Amino acid sequence: MKILVVDDQFVVRQLIRDELEAGGYEVFEAASGQEALIKLVQNPVDLVTLDVEMPGMDGYKTCARLRSDRYKRFISSNSKLDLPVIFVTSLDSPEERQKGFAVGALDYFSKPFAKGSILKAVDKILKPNQQYNDLFLSIIYNTENIRVNLSNLAIKQGIQFMAFKSFENSLRWMEQNHQSLGLILIENSEDSPALGILQKMQKNPLLKQTPNIVFWNHQNIPNLLQLYKSGCSDSVQVPFLQEELSQKITLHLNHFGINKERSAMLSQLEVLDGLKDRFLDACSHDLRTPINSILGLTELLLEDIHEEEHQGFLKMIKSSCSQMSQMIESLLSISKIKSGTLEIHQKQLNLHNELQFIAKKYQRDNSKNLDYHLDFQLKNPMIITDLNSFHRIIDNLLSNATKFTPRSGKIEIQTNNLDDIFYQIHVKDSGIGIPKASLPYLFDEYSQIGRKGTEGEPSIGLGMSITKTLIDNLGGIISVESKEQVGTNFTVTLPLGGRNG
Repeated sequence: MKILVVDDQFVVRQLIRDELEAGGYEVFEAASGQEALIKLVQNPVDLVTLDVEMPGMDGYKTCARLRSDRYKRFISSNSKLDLPVIFVTSLDSPEERQKGFAVGALDYFSKPFAKGSILKAVDKILKPNQQYNDLFLSIIYNTENIRVNLSNLAIKQGIQFMAFKSFENSLRWMEQNHQSLGLILIENSEDSPALGILQKMQKNPLLKQTPNIVFWNHQNIPNLLQLYKSGCSDSVQVPFLQEELSQKITLHLNHFGINKERSAMLSQLEVLDGLKDRFLDACSHDLRTPINSILGLTELLLEDIHEEEHQGFLKMIKSSCSQMSQMIESLLSISKIKSGTLEIHQKQLNLHNELQFIAKKYQRDNSKNLDYHLDFQLKNPMIITDLNSFHRIIDNLLSNATKFTPRSGKIEIQTNNLDDIFYQIHVKDSGIGIPKASLPYLFDEYSQIGRKGTEGEPSIGLGMSITKTLIDNLGGIISVESKEQVGTNFTVTLPLGGRNG
């Protein structure tokens, strides 16, 4: 790549030449603005470093000439872009920098400059990194010199861009590229009021979420609050410092890129989650039949075989099959809940009768010698709910209490009225309790909390997640209080008259 170094001081030209040639660039020199224009027409280059204080034509006038239609089409080796210009001068102040950027400079270095800084700036412009290679910047600015300035800034930061004089001219392109459109820069002036553009963008579903920066000047002070209410993401006062604007552009593009990656990752996770659910659903259905067969045959053998040792083996088989059957039912329930196919049929039933029925199953198979105590204080036990969901909720809570309560412990089921609309069921145990750090994750899917029951009972970490989802579907809530080595109390609050809607 070719670079023209323009400076009236030989020593400065030589320093810049040495630095750039070491970086692999082909370097030409000019000692004045007039000489630079002649050499550029004769031999177009990729970039110019330009001094400000030179005899005859100074750097600002030289750069303005380079941007004029008379020279622009001849002097750049890249016909699609304006010739990049970097000012290297001892005149360094905010005002001087603003003058340089106003005539189209991409960067501004003060003499004496640090070794390697010029090469680094040139590399950034001519060999931009790929950080934003998949993102676009849209510039909507009626004022040509600032539109060029913003275009140069995009080049300097290695950002793909398109510049337009009006929103109407840009609309079709922005809609076609909305998925990669990372930021929109918008002028606010009497000829091009940003408020109208923002309002149109808010009504456009393809552009509504795209971040934007609005430019305004002190001669046309906008109602900033109104702009922000209309969808403005950020604002910059003109004239602006390029360093400040560069930081804002980088910040917004980084956020857009992160959000884009996050959305893509979430989409992939949703696909994988769907595949996982379909796999579990298929496996669960295929496993249910043989497990039920083993369970049924085991119960038949228990009736006919009376030898104590064989009875013990058969009970172990029955217990393992029961645990496996519960796991399969849990997996099937998760599949139905996620797919929205879980049916709810509300009907009237006697709460106390149903609780007694469920509790008797645990009282009959009470290998841990637990005390299951029922304490019913509900004024009227007739409620309306879905029977299958209700049984599953209570069964999960009792199973959990049984699993984590040591031998000869106590499990209590209480009922009471909360008010005229809701009733409560409390399942309390004297078990090992739940660690305080685990309580916030108790109802998360697959939150196994890393431990088995008091006698090694297994868990796949779905019970509490399913329980909460079922309770949510019935229009209720669940809460838990627990203290290690003291016990746990689950409280379920449900509507007496069933869920409305």
